[in-house]
This record gives sequence, C-alpha cells and structure tokens, in this order.
Amino acid sequence: MVKNSWGDKNDYKGYLYVSKAFFNYKTTVILVNEAAIPSEIIRKLK
Repeated sequence: MVKNSWGDKNDYKGYLYVSKAFFNYKTTVILVNEAAIPSEIIRKLK
C-alpha cells in the first residue's frame, strides 16, 4: 500500500496498491552528504 501525492480522490482514500516489483522499479533513492545541505534545511529535517 502506497500513499499517493495527488490527494484522496480515489477509491482507496489517497492510497494505492502496487506490487513489490513495481515499487522497486519506480523507487529512486538519492544520497547527499550532510555537508552539502544548508544548515537551515538540516535544522528542519531534525
């Protein structure tokens, strides 16, 4: 079950079901060194 970003105007109140294979295919991970993030953003994340 995945929460979508388009709101809750679907049959599952903003969620949808996807297979693990589809999720893995569509998932993007981006890693950023903490030193590259502005301190204001780091404070908001913590």
